[in-house]
Amino acid sequence: MKLQIQGAASTPGSLFCVDRGSNLSPLPLSNLPQSCGYTIRSTRRDFVLVAPYDGCFVAHEEDSYVLPLRWCGLPVRMSCPVMKPSAPNPPMVTCHSEGMVVKTDWMISAAKIIVKLNDVWEPLLSASAKCGFVIVVLPDGVAISARYAPCLKKRDGLYTLELYGDGETKISCPSLSATEPELTKSPPNYPGPQTEVPSKGILNL
Repeated sequence: MKLQIQGAASTPGSLFCVDRGSNLSPLPLSNLPQSCGYTIRSTRRDFVLVAPYDGCFVAHEEDSYVLPLRWCGLPVRMSCPVMKPSAPNPPMVTCHSEGMVVKTDWMISAAKIIVKLNDVWEPLLSASAKCGFVIVVLPDGVAISARYAPCLKKRDGLYTLELYGDGETKISCPSLSATEPELTKSPPNYPGPQTEVPSKGILNL
């Protein structure tokens, strides 16, 4: 974190001290060892203090990094929020009748991805040989073509693939078995209309 005070040419860094609490006297920044990682720069226009998050006397309080200081005897605090890593985007999946295609944006090596098969985690690369998975490394992630047979089991009508790379994810696809074509039924043979031919009688005269 960085503290910059403009127009402080007349304020040397020796007037800044680390506030070590009520039991210890303030420690001038100029007396800190180089191993603390602090950078102090004073010019004609401003005074700049740069303190690393893992530097001496930097505390982690809730969601912030805090460095308690004293400037000319007045208590001040340098504070910066903790930058939380953004959650990775969920993978994109396309379901097919024989398998699924999963596209992730994980920017890690495919050798570091593991898959859960029969409740056991194992490397994806070794599982692909026995399961028939195809792995393609793309510039913006990893794509996996996973056949259902023989490794993915159907439960409650769903095939599920569990992966762990840049976070854990679970992808499910419904069973899309090929629809059997409907048989064409021939119409029933109803008896057609019959024409009654009158029988010839014998006329006796």
